This record gives sequence, C-alpha cells and structure tokens, in this order.
Amino acid sequence: MLHTTVGRAAYEVFLQLEFMLKEENDIKRKALSYYSTWLYEEVTFINKELKNKKPMLSKEVLLKKLEDNNRLLNNEFKSFQEEIFRTKKKLRINHPPKWYSLFDGPDNLKKLAKQTSLKEAHSVLYTGMSAEAHGLKSITDISKSNKHLDPIRTSDFALSLILLERNFIITITIKIIMKYLPSEYEDFKHFAFTIFEVE
Repeated sequence: MLHTTVGRAAYEVFLQLEFMLKEENDIKRKALSYYSTWLYEEVTFINKELKNKKPMLSKEVLLKKLEDNNRLLNNEFKSFQEEIFRTKKKLRINHPPKWYSLFDGPDNLKKLAKQTSLKEAHSVLYTGMSAEAHGLKSITDISKSNKHLDPIRTSDFALSLILLERNFIITITIKIIMKYLPSEYEDFKHFAFTIFEVE
C-alpha cells in the first residue's frame, strides 16, 4: 500500500510539474495558482480544525495561520482567490479545486495527463497503481475461484514501483535543469549514471 501510494503521488507530482513547465510565458501564473490554491486549502483545513474538540495545533496557532492566509488571499492573491471561487462554481464542487484547473485548465488528472508527455501511458500507469492502492488486485479472481486470494503486494511489484518513481524524479529534474541550469546538465547526468551503477 505504501509503495503504491507513494508511487501514485510521485506520478501526480510529475504530471503537475511537467504541466507547470510546459509553456515558458505561463509558468509564473501556474506557480501562483499552485501557491494560492495551497493557501486556500489550508484555510479550509484550519476552519475544520477549529471545530474539532482536539485540534492538532493550539487554537492560537490555528487562528494566526488563518489570519495570515486570509490576508494573503484577500490582498496579493485576490485575483487567484476569485479564480478559485469561479472554478468551484464552474465545476460545481464544494472542496478546493486542483490548482491546474484554474483559468480553465484541465479539471481532472486524466485531462492533465493529456497535456503532458505521458498522455498515452496514463491509463495504464494510473489505473494499475490505483488498483494496487485500493487492494483490488487481491480480489480480481474471486469471481472465478474461491480457493485463494492473491497477495496484495509482491516484492517484484514494489521494486518496479521504486524504479518507476526514481525515473519520474530523474526525468522531471532533467527538465528543470535543462530549462533553468543547462550548464549543470553534465554534472547531473554523471550523478544519475552513478545511481544506475549502484543497482
């Protein structure tokens, strides 16, 4: 479960970073969309925590954080907060929208994947990881036979997932280096090959 959950999270982060880096003139707006959505999500979480009889943090800490976030959202990020409200209304949702759905962006992960280099592989990668994460693999054959349950996790699967996660991290790091620090690419390539040789 942990490997699959981490693998799925790494995959989602990879898609989001690739989408963010896609168009040079839109990177700042996307980065600010990410940050303002995060602020808004924190406000939502804090408001729920304040109703909790045993909040994780003291009421004073929560109220200070709430005040800071609301100040940012009502001033520097006001236009982004308005876009969050517009997107929520458009998508008919009560929870905070994904940052990438702001400004008429993709409103789910499948649509996000279509705007990245993994558009063809998304259904295979994500469906497989989701099935593992939710334990569906273990009950696949129950309708055919009631003699056994397949193991939910296997060491081969865990190793494959770790290698996949590593490749996501290396690939997105290369994209960032090539965009912002191309002179460092050779050093990073040497570092990456060192990792491969350790296996």
